[in-house]
Amino acid sequence: FSNHSAVSQGNIILFQWDFGDFSSPSAIKDPSYQYLNEGEYNVNLTVFSDKGCQSDQNSIITIFSKPSLSFIIEDSVCVGDEVLFEYVSDDIVNWFWDFGDGVNSNIKNPSHIYDYAADFDLYLMVSDDNGCSNDTLIPSYITVLEQPKSSFSFSKSIVEQGSYIEFYNTSAGGNNIFWDFDNGIVSLDNDPIITFEDTGTYFVSLDILNDYGCSDNTIHTIDVYPRFNCYIPNSFTPNQDGNNDIFYVRGDGINKFELLIYDRWGKLVFSSLDQDIGWEGNDLHGNFLQQGQYMYYLTVSDINNRIWVYNGELNLMK
Repeated sequence: FSNHSAVSQGNIILFQWDFGDFSSPSAIKDPSYQYLNEGEYNVNLTVFSDKGCQSDQNSIITIFSKPSLSFIIEDSVCVGDEVLFEYVSDDIVNWFWDFGDGVNSNIKNPSHIYDYAADFDLYLMVSDDNGCSNDTLIPSYITVLEQPKSSFSFSKSIVEQGSYIEFYNTSAGGNNIFWDFDNGIVSLDNDPIITFEDTGTYFVSLDILNDYGCSDNTIHTIDVYPRFNCYIPNSFTPNQDGNNDIFYVRGDGINKFELLIYDRWGKLVFSSLDQDIGWEGNDLHGNFLQQGQYMYYLTVSDINNRIWVYNGELNLMK
């Protein structure tokens, strides 16, 4: 309270403050006083001079309650988890959160991710539309726990149908493991060996859990192709009757393809790098060839880049 009392003659020798809450009066010129409860109070100041004169003044003051510091926070989390800081009281216009790791926020309900394991202090200050503020500092309020690191390697990422793959757990910081091979098979073994019976792309995952309940997951893809096979007809009839008019080489698990066809004198009459492009019985210039025997030379590679070479006779019949 600021006292601006004055007297034209003589001196003021006594001040008497009544703070309006039935407390003991104060004789200090400019006192400080803390009200314990909210409400309106009639404050009275009476002054006395050395001439025996006195004067007083009344003033109504309003005391507001401090804003509440109510919040909900998960106090034990794992490194990398998103932590929500939820303030649950109303009538607040300003917030200041300090998460204890050098990062802060001034929004009502911030979220934060801690990058390393430790115990972190929490500080919150709020103010309302009356200009009142409140704050709290809670030492070591949030415990951030170590996170395991999931990782694994494997013997092959591309295999033929029915092949097995060896998987190797290279994780760190976890003692509980769970494999899911995306084919109906799961395992708790450290280094399982799994056979993939069907073709397709499989998303293999490894979950790691430590004693704190913190977990991590990693996923790799495995591609399973049909078993390699190659079918080469020994004759075809390019007579445009819609039946067996084109010489095709068919197969599964073929990665690269080259087909060369020669006549009986060793002249190249057809070539293809695509098993869907077959020979219709004409030469390189589009001329139809005579009925007879021709030689094929086929080179293919499978998904493991093994080279397969086939050669033989082919009957062109009309």
